[in-house]
Amino acid sequence: GFGITGALAWELPRKMSLGANLGLDTPDGFSTLVIPVSVAFGFPLDYKFRGFTELATNFSEGNDPQLLFGAGVAYAWNTDLQLDIYLGKGINDAAIDWCFGFGLSWRIGPLFY
Repeated sequence: GFGITGALAWELPRKMSLGANLGLDTPDGFSTLVIPVSVAFGFPLDYKFRGFTELATNFSEGNDPQLLFGAGVAYAWNTDLQLDIYLGKGINDAAIDWCFGFGLSWRIGPLFY
């Protein structure tokens, strides 16, 4: 399959943030098209920790959208490295019941000057 995702981010007042992802995925070749969409809201907890909530869905041809709500905590190791952990719950019958995850984000700098 093939997949691509675009990410958008906005800084809000009081060190809050809003982010969105929009993608295109073909998990079994080009016979099935899946469009993942998510919106996340981030807020500071202290100097190195941030909380976040997320609403996500996958649209695919012939299937009901899978709606998921998640929340988590991110730890900024430094300005370029972040660790995060989250817990999610499906909010409709098409979605999975629960999910758990963790991640590592590393900012490598601008690609274009």
